[in-house]
Amino acid sequence: MVSSDLRELQELVKTTIPPEKKAIMTSETLGNIVYVLAKHLTKIAGYSVASTILIREIRDIGRKDAEKLKKLLEIKEKNLIGARQLLRTAGILLGLELRPQGEHSIVVDCPFAHVKQLQPLICKICVEYNKGILEGFAGPLFKLVEIKKLTSGDGYCEFETVEAIKG
Repeated sequence: MVSSDLRELQELVKTTIPPEKKAIMTSETLGNIVYVLAKHLTKIAGYSVASTILIREIRDIGRKDAEKLKKLLEIKEKNLIGARQLLRTAGILLGLELRPQGEHSIVVDCPFAHVKQLQPLICKICVEYNKGILEGFAGPLFKLVEIKKLTSGDGYCEFETVEAIKG
């Protein structure tokens, strides 16, 4: 049974914080949590070990999420259009503000960039998650190409999804 104080608080949050702002706040909080965990894992195990663990685990999460998103979006064919649609949807769910530019996806605002001590490991998590999305969607058919990165001093992140080179 929910107390009346809790109901009032839930109603206050519902009426005063727009859903978009609530999603951003949630992403920023999760970004801070991930940062703290990654920082301590790096401190305890070293960057190489932490990076390897994160790549493996985060990609696996992306692969699993790809299946859910594919069903949700009713994507039937494994093509570039479907791959881009999945990646952009995953980005929106992560709280990224996207501006598609032709074949590229421009991340103009990222809740993880607001983490006080941004480190490359945080961006690596995002990239590996998206690589997992592609792998879960179509195996090795497509790859994610990083063109610009906030952690490299660029004003935004830019990605392109392309067909993997066969051979």
